Amino acid sequence: MAEFAPSIDKLSEKVFLVLAYDDDSNRSVRESHLDEHLEFIEMNYQRYLTCGPLRLPEERKIIGSFFMVCAENEEVLNEFLKQDPYFKNELYEKIRILNATPAAGSWMGGVIWNNAEEIRPNAS
Repeated sequence: MAEFAPSIDKLSEKVFLVLAYDDDSNRSVRESHLDEHLEFIEMNYQRYLTCGPLRLPEERKIIGSFFMVCAENEEVLNEFLKQDPYFKNELYEKIRILNATPAAGSWMGGVIWNNAEEIRPNAS
């Protein structure tokens, strides 16, 4: 057992972290398609572990979005994202897709390890 937090099962789904940075020349998309974007998120909320806007520390201006999405592979992820009105209408100038392993946190309810030796082979 982990010493300070409950041990929980690792998610079985593949998880991707998507960092999407706004195209400053196309910022009107954020406001004009907000309702459709939020509706898309709501209709597909079970695909997301979490998502939301990105801002620089202490800044109010939104500079992009982040999405943690469960998908079978990157191709399926891209097909899914293309349906989001923000992606469809080219709000984002730069998109970075990363494999992610949710490993610890309050929203998860604990940590995915029992001890350090168990995950040491994955740490290098």
